Amino acid sequence: MRLHIFIFLLPLYSVAQNIVTPNSATQGEYLQVFISGTEQDFYTDYSDCYTSIRFVSTNDYSSVINMYGSNFNWESGGIYENINTGGKPLGTYDLQSRGCQTNWSWETLATDVFTINPAPQISTVFPSEVLVNSGSFTLSIVGENTSFIDNYFGENTIRLIPQNGYGNYYASSISVISDNLIIAQFSSILNSGFYSLQINIDPSDLIYSNGFYVNPSPQLESILPDIGLQGQYLDVNISGTGAQFTDYSGSNVQFRFSQYSETFYGIGNFSNSGNNYINGSVQIPNNSSLGMYDLEVFDYSINNWILLEDAFEVFPEFDINSVDPQTLIEGETSTILIFHNDAIDLSNIFNISLSKDGNTIQSNNLNLYNGAGVIQVEFSPEIGVNLGNWDLVINHGTFGEISFVGYVTIEPSPAIINFITPTYS
Repeated sequence: MRLHIFIFLLPLYSVAQNIVTPNSATQGEYLQVFISGTEQDFYTDYSDCYTSIRFVSTNDYSSVINMYGSNFNWESGGIYENINTGGKPLGTYDLQSRGCQTNWSWETLATDVFTINPAPQISTVFPSEVLVNSGSFTLSIVGENTSFIDNYFGENTIRLIPQNGYGNYYASSISVISDNLIIAQFSSILNSGFYSLQINIDPSDLIYSNGFYVNPSPQLESILPDIGLQGQYLDVNISGTGAQFTDYSGSNVQFRFSQYSETFYGIGNFSNSGNNYINGSVQIPNNSSLGMYDLEVFDYSINNWILLEDAFEVFPEFDINSVDPQTLIEGETSTILIFHNDAIDLSNIFNISLSKDGNTIQSNNLNLYNGAGVIQVEFSPEIGVNLGNWDLVINHGTFGEISFVGYVTIEPSPAIINFITPTYS
């Protein structure tokens, strides 16, 4: 008896696995994904049936990422969809569809096909504050889900950004310790206030907003010139460190000179001043007390005045009693005598000039007589100069320009009349 064994070969049908590419994203990311599958998975018949696609959280089916159905791509074997992970829970997601073929009930096509990962972030920095102008410092930057090791950190990839947005500080050296730890070296910071830390990293920059603070320690260093005469107008330059001399709008600068109960103010040129310097001017009152004055500047980082003791000295007014002659003639050379109160050392005078509307006439000869109360000077105004009152300007090596408004008048040269003797034929 023979035993006959019949083997029935049954056709094998493989079930296609729906694959999502890419299969993960960072929370908050907006991206396009490709979902592989058959025509039956994404059946589309515009006459009576339209398939909807969605991701649902594996752990909570009430958390949904809706997609709005794209036509099946025969060439690629699936569909392309745009998804937004903003505000969606972390974790894995299942793929579902519904349509007339599912009797409009949601049907799970595949599980755990997509993952939303936590967004990388900077969790803290240490130290979180330093003192202004305290020298270079090391900053430890601790991240979460940052994958620092997988990123390249070249020049200018880590920086501290001041709250006002001006004057960034870049890390001079960077050491990647682990996926979530960086050690960065920074130079001394000149201006106080809050700073944000920014790291250039794929796929997008990380920002730790206003998480680093530079404590103020404003100091006044100098004022130049540091002396003046009663009644003198001076341009001055003030310098400091670690300060905020201009307000945060950049439109206000305040400084003053104080001695006991007496105070007079300067005028700051805010368009030509900065955090640690002021270009300004001061009109010293004619009746101001002589001697040393403290310089005070208002610092906006501490909202208070800071002081440099005995920074400025006021000397007696240098006064001209008279000028003789007071009138010059254009085209003529004249010697004038300037009678004064002998309040300054004349040996430091290096020139005397006349000034009017931006025009200058320099003196030819200058004779100084210390202790005699008189200066002899010679001028030669050319024909065609501006007529009228000119300022007398004494340029002193110690006190700068000392101006006396309208002390000299230039008048036109007299008319020349030519008499012609008539001839008779």
